Amino acid sequence: MPVLVYAENNGGLCKKSAFEAVTFAKKTADLLNTTCVAVTTGNPSNASELGFYGASVVKNIDLTIHFFDDQVYASVVAQVAGQLNADMVILSHSAQGKAMAGRLAIKLQAGLVSAVNSFPILNDGFIVSKSVYSGKAVGHLKITSTKKVISVLGNSIPPAKTGVQAEIENSIVTEPASRIKVTVMPKQDNVVPLPEADLVVSGGRGFGDLKTGVSWKSWPKNLARQQHAADRWLTRVGDHIMNTSARRE
Repeated sequence: MPVLVYAENNGGLCKKSAFEAVTFAKKTADLLNTTCVAVTTGNPSNASELGFYGASVVKNIDLTIHFFDDQVYASVVAQVAGQLNADMVILSHSAQGKAMAGRLAIKLQAGLVSAVNSFPILNDGFIVSKSVYSGKAVGHLKITSTKKVISVLGNSIPPAKTGVQAEIENSIVTEPASRIKVTVMPKQDNVVPLPEADLVVSGGRGFGDLKTGVSWKSWPKNLARQQHAADRWLTRVGDHIMNTSARRE
């Protein structure tokens, strides 16, 4: 019974969050004396690289939809888990993972812990940890169910290369009809998503100079790009100094 990890991709590439999830799954599989199997959708171009982080094989699912639908994705991943007789499914604690985790847990009749930030401890059952009380404390939770669903908090598990390129196999599943209709899907190119950034640069009005006209918005953005970081900021609606509107870039 392997540990199954869903490796999400964006734009046809598996990103850092997927490598973190596979690293966590591989370590967990080693503790349980089993193997780690990755499942992905759309045949991302670097899917075989998941083997570097511990996946023994990558199961690819070809879907007819070209957008994320948590009902569809949870259904097909649950089917792969059933085909492999996997008792554990690992996800990233991302927008996709958050949307899928509960549905997967229900389909598999599994215990669920989200935003796990360290490898499990098996001394007294299966125990995982996560931040609680807004990060002021650490909670240790024991999952007593046979089947388990875990989402891994971003940037908590450094990706670790421990293997070689993995073979990719197609999985045959029954794709449920999506009830979502997508009319437009805007994308922002050449910008690192915030969860994928190694360095985040942020700034506020105190970094600008209203007298000279130097905007407090410009230098964090330029510095972030120079450092290959993601830049995100939010100005407040009705700001009494800048008189700006809500905007996120």
